[in-house]
Amino acid sequence: MWNRNSIGLSVVIVILIIDLMIYKYQNANCANRILLRCYPPGEMYPYKDAAGRIKFDSVFHTISNFKLVDQKGNIITND
Repeated sequence: MWNRNSIGLSVVIVILIIDLMIYKYQNANCANRILLRCYPPGEMYPYKDAAGRIKFDSVFHTISNFKLVDQKGNIITND
């Protein structure tokens, strides 16, 4: 009647069908989402370009110079 190979194949097919259904459901729900640009306060600064339009520029964080020694005794700097 049912041997081991046919049961295994049936289980794999059922898992693939369920996985396909989940994938289609997730894509259908995500298709209409709009990704918002979220910047923490103080990260974006407005400026005017040559045409007088207001644009925004990001500020990248920097750290001061540092000097560390790793586990092998090598000196690591920010250079």
